[in-house]
Amino acid sequence: KMLDLFGRPHHVTLPVEAFDEAVLDHGVGFDGSSYGFRKVEASDMVMVPDLDSASVDPFRDVATASVFARVHQAEDGLPVALQDTRGVLRRAIECYRKRGLAADLHVAPEYEFYLFRDVDNEVREASSYYRVHGEEELDYNTYHLVNPWDRYDDFRDRATRLLIEQGMPVKYHHHETGGHGQQEIEFLMAPVCEAGDSALMVKYLLQNLAEREGLRVTFMAKPIHEAPGNGWHTHQ
Repeated sequence: KMLDLFGRPHHVTLPVEAFDEAVLDHGVGFDGSSYGFRKVEASDMVMVPDLDSASVDPFRDVATASVFARVHQAEDGLPVALQDTRGVLRRAIECYRKRGLAADLHVAPEYEFYLFRDVDNEVREASSYYRVHGEEELDYNTYHLVNPWDRYDDFRDRATRLLIEQGMPVKYHHHETGGHGQQEIEFLMAPVCEAGDSALMVKYLLQNLAEREGLRVTFMAKPIHEAPGNGWHTHQ
């Protein structure tokens, strides 16, 4: 798995018979222009798997190991300087260390998101609309709301168990202030590079779990007009 310059995740799947030492040493070629990394005329790049990030993908029918990849140049095999966001973060931590500011940076993110049952929208030249429908439509502050009004507490239980099974340090979960199904899952402190990988996996796992249960999850900042927005508080 890798991110493009817009923050969208992509993946390529190798059969286990093709996943050998050559792949670990030299990586897999890909079209960097499709990720926004390079121009079409010279788009060859290489993704090198990072086994430290390996986990088992719980949403594949065939047992599949999921790993993040580092971005390298095809010409000389060297890591790229700017396009690989994981590499940028690691170089930032090295800068901390070289300057004697800190041995590492630990962060604890809070993931806020809305859950909806149905989402629909259309945009035309002469008209447009959007519609979201959930199982909650409450017009008051719903911070730490209890069931039965908290309709998605069982979903958060299942999501939290899934995240913990993937090795993520979950602190707790609860209903957030938004009365149309706003949720929060908060994490414990972790090294920032691990937390960065987890950020992508949290979205991936929650989106897949919601899809499996007939729901729609969104982390967008303001999905409902004049309702509480989704932030991403990150304790450092």
